[in-house]
Amino acid sequence: MSHRCVFVGAVLLAALVAGCSPGPDVVHWTEEVKSHDGSVIFLEARATRARQPIVLFERRGPVTSVEYFHRPSGAYWKSPGAGFMPATFDLVDGVPYMVVPVGSEIVCIWFDFPEKDLLIYRWQDQGWRKARYGDLPSSLDFNLLNGIFNERDRSKDVSGLVTLEIKRTRDGERGGGIKGFLERRNGGTWCAGHKARYEKLGRKPLEAFQTDDTPPQLEGGHGVADSDLMGK
Repeated sequence: MSHRCVFVGAVLLAALVAGCSPGPDVVHWTEEVKSHDGSVIFLEARATRARQPIVLFERRGPVTSVEYFHRPSGAYWKSPGAGFMPATFDLVDGVPYMVVPVGSEIVCIWFDFPEKDLLIYRWQDQGWRKARYGDLPSSLDFNLLNGIFNERDRSKDVSGLVTLEIKRTRDGERGGGIKGFLERRNGGTWCAGHKARYEKLGRKPLEAFQTDDTPPQLEGGHGVADSDLMGK
């Protein structure tokens, strides 16, 4: 086969892929959330997932954002991708809190090796502010839906009202919640272990862990919950 044929074939394939690249998948739902005090909180939610060119890949693309809106307080959260998906929304003395489990070493580094391997934020002055693990009641647990998207079948993506029973069906027990998460992380010392390793090596973490990515800004306001959040 001549170089010209190879080149033409590559151009045609690129054009085909570009023509078959659909827009992202967007799902909307209302979620029942069980609070640590036994009451039920309602959240309006939306999630977006990229779609791979269908001629090349079977699996779906990455989750690019997950949004939650608590209408009574006006608290609005938008996660910048799957690596920062919150596992807990709750009200503590009437104040909204979000909890995001740390899932990678680079996130440990970006956020200064967070206590208990958890990013914790409190809604205050129309924005999210850092909070401490000690601010949370001991009965707090993971309570947000995890199984938003189905890996193969878009018709099984979440939609409509997601009750507590539906969440149990889709998610199970989520690995024992916060208690199970901390047990698997040796009491929540996974990030601290990475910090100790860098200190032992005498290296600055960001210099040792080279990446072109930049940390997202989770503190402060995440924008405004627009009228399309519920797909209306």
